[in-house]
Amino acid sequence: MRGTKGDGRLRSVVYILLSKNIAVVGVSPAKNNLGKNIVLNCLYFGYPGEVIPVGLSKGVVFGQRIHENLESVDRDIDLAVILTPAKTIPGSLNSAAAKESNMR
Repeated sequence: MRGTKGDGRLRSVVYILLSKNIAVVGVSPAKNNLGKNIVLNCLYFGYPGEVIPVGLSKGVVFGQRIHENLESVDRDIDLAVILTPAKTIPGSLNSAAAKESNMR
C-alpha cells in the first residue's frame, strides 16, 4: 500500500491508537454537545489512553473532569481534537503550541 492515499489514513489511525492521551477541546455537559459525544465514543470503544475533556463549561462528563483550557491540563498532550467555532481554532492551536506538548 506504500505510496497510495491509504497510507495517510493508516498513519492517522496509528497516531490515534499510539497516543497516550487525547484532549477533546469544545466539550460541555450539554445534551447535544459534539465534543461530549467524542469523549463518549473514545471511552465506549475502548481507546486505551486517557481522554481529557476541555471546554468553557465546568463540570464532568462520563466521570472525566472538564478542564477549562489546555493550559490547565497538568501533563503533555499527544493528540487534540478541536470542536469549536472556526474563529476560536487559532487560539486553541496557539494554546497547544505554547504548552510545548507532543501534539500530532
